[in-house]
Amino acid sequence: MKRNVLTGVLLVTMLLVGVPAAAQDGADPPPTIISFSGDLDGISMADAESGDTEVELSWQTVGVSEGYSVNLFSYRFNRWELYQPESEDEPETATETITALPTSGSLRVPVLHPQTFGPPTFRLAIVDAQGFMVTEWTLALPYVVEDDADEPEITLFRADVTSLDANALADGSARVTASWQITDRQPGTNLLFEQVLPGGQVAPVELSRALLWVPSSGAGPLAPVFPGEGEAGELRLRLVDLADGSTLDEEQVTLTVTGQVQAVPSVPETSPTTPVTAPSSSVQVQRFDATPGRINRGSSVTINWQVTGASTLGVWLLSPDGRLSQSAPNAAMTGSWTLTLPDVYGDTAIFMLFAQDYAGTEIQTSLMVDIECDYAYFFEIAEELSCPEADAQTVQAAFQDFERGYMVWRADTGEIFVLYDYGDEGFGQVNYFRDTWAGEELPPVDETPPEYLDQPVRGFGKVWLENEYVREGLGWAVGAEMPYTMTYQASSDLTYRRWYMTFPSGRIFYVVSDEWRLVR
Repeated sequence: MKRNVLTGVLLVTMLLVGVPAAAQDGADPPPTIISFSGDLDGISMADAESGDTEVELSWQTVGVSEGYSVNLFSYRFNRWELYQPESEDEPETATETITALPTSGSLRVPVLHPQTFGPPTFRLAIVDAQGFMVTEWTLALPYVVEDDADEPEITLFRADVTSLDANALADGSARVTASWQITDRQPGTNLLFEQVLPGGQVAPVELSRALLWVPSSGAGPLAPVFPGEGEAGELRLRLVDLADGSTLDEEQVTLTVTGQVQAVPSVPETSPTTPVTAPSSSVQVQRFDATPGRINRGSSVTINWQVTGASTLGVWLLSPDGRLSQSAPNAAMTGSWTLTLPDVYGDTAIFMLFAQDYAGTEIQTSLMVDIECDYAYFFEIAEELSCPEADAQTVQAAFQDFERGYMVWRADTGEIFVLYDYGDEGFGQVNYFRDTWAGEELPPVDETPPEYLDQPVRGFGKVWLENEYVREGLGWAVGAEMPYTMTYQASSDLTYRRWYMTFPSGRIFYVVSDEWRLVR
């Protein structure tokens, strides 16, 4: 059996712009699409990425008289691309390079992955002589996932170099080209490239890019960071479920550092003003900056740009989780854009500029606007952290120690955190449960606990009893449940928000996604 990962396959948009008066009077039908369909019910993620599958698109229109044309588009790279049927004849003039479709008919076209997180989508449009769209129909092919599909797996992850020069790491010029291959990937997932430092901190190593989607197979540069003296840690590739942030699979490559740092250059306070130029392109970004370069949370900022040699231009604000969020209206080659950033932007706001020349060569560059942090963490920071979401608060909580981990309960959310600590290393996996204990008596397990160990009771005991993997993971309780007042605080990260909390001893830990770790 299959299931379709999409609801609402067909979206119809009617834009009656510039319809002749005679058509509105009923003498002739207006230019209208009557039907637009395909012979595929859906497509797998792997088939879409391979590009080997074709769909036969069929359509019927009425009222498409002289001065109107029917065009087909596919949505790729965050924009609509005009589909051009292949022709053996060379066009005699520039206007013949855009081939209009027959008013009614069918056409077999390849189904290509859109390089976004949405499904492959086509658009049929009727356009007038001035290039205005009169009406359009949109057809999406939902992703199909087999119920018995294999679990996604990273089958390849390697780096072209694993020994890095200390000076290159220190000045930020070190680059590693990583190659990867994912099998049985499902919709709603993406790849994250990180560096796990010797102390356990995790640093992002991805360079800025226009598209947030990462293909299931490919190669690209990474920018590892300087860990200080000693080992560089590991490059880590994670396949992540975007819905809940859980890790579906991961692989690591060990890095080493050679040499010693001679001098670490200071980081400039402002971005270089050297023009950015695309290879073999006439496009130049002469200016791309912000006024002011640092703002208060929830304040306004003006983005300024000047581009030469481009045919199209777009300036975008990225959402805090890295998606294209908001674009500058009517962006000309030279212009500015003033907007107020919502409070969800805690530390930085990233803007992207995309420009393309007449030959189709595209250039992109990014701009980071720093945001003043309004809050401070309730503990000393040993690593660079994002701004807190708000001031620290306190709440009534409960704690219990186990053979191989801990349980923590928060009164305000009713959540029970199960923290597995298999090696006394202060980090591990975390499970989340809702406290559903309502005062009922819990039955004893068949086994007798060893001396000085106990079966947990109350809410902890119910979770422990009803979930065998929790019992096997934690073992028996060491001592009784302990009430206490917890201090907690959240980071402002939108996708992977860290929740910092205290144990009764005063030690601090955080949970993020399916992991937990001691801070101190």
